[in-house]
Amino acid sequence: MRRRLALAVACAAVLLGGTFSLGLGFGSLFGASTAGTPHATAGGVPAVFFGFVPLDQLSAPPTRVRALSGDTVCGSASLQPSSEGLAFYVLSVVPASDKTGCGTDGTPVRFLMLAGEVDPGTPAAQTQAWKQVSQRVDLSPAASNPFFGSFAGQLPAARGFAVVRWTGRSGTPVEQAVLTLGRPISALYHWNVERQRFDAYIPGALAAAQSYSAVDTDDIVFAGME
Repeated sequence: MRRRLALAVACAAVLLGGTFSLGLGFGSLFGASTAGTPHATAGGVPAVFFGFVPLDQLSAPPTRVRALSGDTVCGSASLQPSSEGLAFYVLSVVPASDKTGCGTDGTPVRFLMLAGEVDPGTPAAQTQAWKQVSQRVDLSPAASNPFFGSFAGQLPAARGFAVVRWTGRSGTPVEQAVLTLGRPISALYHWNVERQRFDAYIPGALAAAQSYSAVDTDDIVFAGME
């Protein structure tokens, strides 16, 4: 996972500052189509978002991600299936200088997950400010979606711990639940009342080291935010 993420970060950085030919190289590397995704050579410098999307939390697995500023569509990208029931995306979101109504520094970007060309899209729980940098945003269905849920609570502006409560269904795999935080985490801890100890989920650790595998409704957890 860490190797895959490092490669994803490098590729996202290439998309932000690279040439059109480098953008094509990225698409070839992952076998993903970048058609319809604007690049820096189209005019102004875009914002670049990348991350993972769960494939089994909607009635139909999503195949594309769309970015909106207000109600204006400002970018879209295909999903590339990965392992562990996830898919990867890299999405360029054009600035207002290229398309009226699109990105200006600090304006929120919304995301839709689409299962097909005629699908209106399922809103993601996450939004992110538009900036001319590469940002990782792992997407998941909004809490209103009956197939999933989200964590509720205040996240720190920088690195640190957050105390959050799971509002979704019981038995949700922790790997999918943490995606609703919208930011990378170093660890997730839950107090096990029966055993009188903390159970932990640590991204990238061996399965034998994980003691917190599923999140139940109203679980209160300590999340180490990166």
